[in-house]
Amino acid sequence: MMQTVPVGADGSDRARFEHVRLMMLEKTTAVVAISVAVLALAALATVFLIFAGHAATIRRVNATLVEISERLKQLKPGEPT
Repeated sequence: MMQTVPVGADGSDRARFEHVRLMMLEKTTAVVAISVAVLALAALATVFLIFAGHAATIRRVNATLVEISERLKQLKPGEPT
């Protein structure tokens, strides 16, 4: 709000004008604070999902390696694969 108080305005007009400007500033500050909080939560959720995906991949690779190891133990020496 880039308007200025008219020159002929009395004290109550000036007070009302300043009150409206203050309310706008407070609401804008609240919106910015909420936006920053939402972005921070989104960043944390992204990091969590990356680590969860990584852990799931590691578990799957480990399970596959255990399965391969068990198959190798079952093979008799000299037996063709």
